[in-house]
Amino acid sequence: MMESPEFVLDSSVALGWMFEDERDEYSGAVLRQLSESVALVPWLWHSEVGNILANAVKYSRITMAAAAQALDNAADLRIETVSLNEHAGFWMSRALDFKLTTYDAQYLELALRRQLPLASKDKDLITAAQLHGVSLWKPAIREI
Repeated sequence: MMESPEFVLDSSVALGWMFEDERDEYSGAVLRQLSESVALVPWLWHSEVGNILANAVKYSRITMAAAAQALDNAADLRIETVSLNEHAGFWMSRALDFKLTTYDAQYLELALRRQLPLASKDKDLITAAQLHGVSLWKPAIREI
């Protein structure tokens, strides 16, 4: 049985694990947290990550082997997929309410429904989260 999830994970953070030129402290901190915590993602996360990696291979940003390794690494993480079974009209309305794409609206909606903080590096999604009372995931400060 999985532990209770602690945050919602946006694909923008995962890019920091998958692409060397997008690595930063925040993505690294989220990755380290996944050794202790569970993150929730909407089903869309898998499609979004797959699409980003497919385009990266297509345009020679990374090799197929590197993309496959990134997916293998992600599969080993403590990520739980949630299906948000809503129709297109619902997502259109939420996107307009949140001033986001329908894709990013799913991350914010999931965080709202589960009352969890959001781990994201997407500026528009961060702004919308703050406007709608969703806290942002921050790394724990550890005592030395």
